[in-house]
Amino acid sequence: MSQKVFYNGQIEDAKKFSYLLNNRAFRYGDGLFETIRVYNGRPLFKELHHKRLTAGLSVLKIKAPEADALYFFDTLQNIIAAQNIKSGGRIRYSVWRTSGGYYTPNSDCGVSLVEAQHLPQNAFELNEKGFLISIYKEITKPCTLLSPFKNPYAQLHVMAGMHKREPGWETVLINQQNNLCEGISSNIFILKDNILLTPAPDQACVKGIMRQVIIENLAAVLNLKTIETQISELDLQNADEVFFTNAIQGVRWALGFEKKRYYNTLSRKITGVLNEFAKDYNTSR
Repeated sequence: MSQKVFYNGQIEDAKKFSYLLNNRAFRYGDGLFETIRVYNGRPLFKELHHKRLTAGLSVLKIKAPEADALYFFDTLQNIIAAQNIKSGGRIRYSVWRTSGGYYTPNSDCGVSLVEAQHLPQNAFELNEKGFLISIYKEITKPCTLLSPFKNPYAQLHVMAGMHKREPGWETVLINQQNNLCEGISSNIFILKDNILLTPAPDQACVKGIMRQVIIENLAAVLNLKTIETQISELDLQNADEVFFTNAIQGVRWALGFEKKRYYNTLSRKITGVLNEFAKDYNTSR
């Protein structure tokens, strides 16, 4: 007799759901993923994404072909070609442990799923209207070995997203010391007295690729001093400018927090420099 499951009030054959039933990412969140921007038809900052992915796989002790950089790069190009993306796009590259076992896995081998979508624009564009900032305080994010990586177990970020569902808001998560950590899908930067501040890795933030590019490359172009540190709610009140970053959208500026209002001068400059840097980066590779 074949195995049955109860799905949405109906008895069904388990074979219909074998992909989910055998998927450890679905059952245990046992995996990682990268979201990669396609710029001029090519994967942007692919070396940085590969480095973060392999670091995360090492922490999880998952052995996957993605450890080979050429395999990873070829896979990106293959999915871009298959989707016929000639300009802007986005890729989600998911890797998880193969099926078997319960909490303790039977294998450390990895499997992957790579998907790509067209974006309506090729270049990074700054949002016309700034976001208002809210802070989600009901659940805090702990700092662990897994904090720097993107993983499918994202209930905290989902709950934070439900905190302010109205358009025009960006919700910030806090860590267990009640300091600012990150946005729902972004890192946060604040500008004060021409110094750029962002939460340090020990503040439980994801080590975002766009965050890294700004710290290591773009800040120097704009003669900006950057400090990775603790950022409090009071720092939001005293900031001159606040913006959020991720690999897909680039820079998104914030209009205000509570009664405080911000400028977007630096956000505009960084977006312009980012587009020039992205063009040069892809041309040289």
